[in-house]
Amino acid sequence: MLSRSSSLYTTEAAVALHESVPPDRWCVTRADLKQLRREVWQAIQKGEICPPDDGSDDFDSSDQLFGPSIYTVNKQHIMPVTDLVGKVSWALMIHPDGLECHLFISHAWQEGVFEFLSKVLHSWPRAARNAWCCMLANPQNLDIGSLLQAPSSSPFALALRASSCVLVIPNRHCSIYTRLWCVYEACAHEEGKTIFIARASNGPQLRRSLLLTAALGVLGMVFGACTNQWHLPVGNTVPLCLAFASVFASVSLNDYQLRMVLNRSGTVMCGCMVFHWHTIQNRHIVEGVASSVQRVAWLIGAVLFLCLEVDRVNGRARQQEEVQLLTSPLVEL
Repeated sequence: MLSRSSSLYTTEAAVALHESVPPDRWCVTRADLKQLRREVWQAIQKGEICPPDDGSDDFDSSDQLFGPSIYTVNKQHIMPVTDLVGKVSWALMIHPDGLECHLFISHAWQEGVFEFLSKVLHSWPRAARNAWCCMLANPQNLDIGSLLQAPSSSPFALALRASSCVLVIPNRHCSIYTRLWCVYEACAHEEGKTIFIARASNGPQLRRSLLLTAALGVLGMVFGACTNQWHLPVGNTVPLCLAFASVFASVSLNDYQLRMVLNRSGTVMCGCMVFHWHTIQNRHIVEGVASSVQRVAWLIGAVLFLCLEVDRVNGRARQQEEVQLLTSPLVEL
């Protein structure tokens, strides 16, 4: 577990700490966010974080994909924990001297905490060591309104100026660009800061899709080996034409479901022809060499379809994030 500040503050001392440490230094590290994820999960299992009685966040306690909303986590975990040490922010509770700001995280609070953390951790820029995130940076038990009276000198604005890049976190509930705070991202763009759009790892989907596609390719090889003795007049021409057509169609089309069918059928066909292919012989090439080279070419074709499947899965993930970013319903401020 990460070591936290052992200091207990009075309310006056907490206010003084936030006045003495510049707002742009109210930052956390990547390791801090991993620790927060563990803490929240443990709190859910202990019943310390549970769905609110008003039905505003009816999350499943066994769900590690989305989890409770940031609103719920703030009210039921961050505020109680920081209240115990004297109402300082979560960031200064862990790092009382503050940390240099490299990354500004922009989000909407309606997303699930595990959704938020997985996207931040997966998309964290390599050059950034510390990040400023409002739910952890601001003292949630103190008067935050007093910090926002002058937008140009608010903690948001100061942290944004100090950061070198911005990480925008889309979510499945609302577009973050329906929030009033998106003016800060506009300022970041005007100042030439690099803005990244975060997304969660699609590793599980990618592995599942590749395993299934590769398995179909192996089945194609088995079928080709079993039918190797069949000699059809168009035994070479048809599969060759279909393979090229599938490649060009998969590259050109935007329909992800159709591309999946093309990639998988193409892999089956290439796998089949590794054994079923009738060698095209040339008198200048040794027969065994020609057969091996042409069958290796079909194996390369199968690998090409696997690469196209990777591109399809990644493209679909990017499209889903774009939809979340731009077309979600309006959120109340």
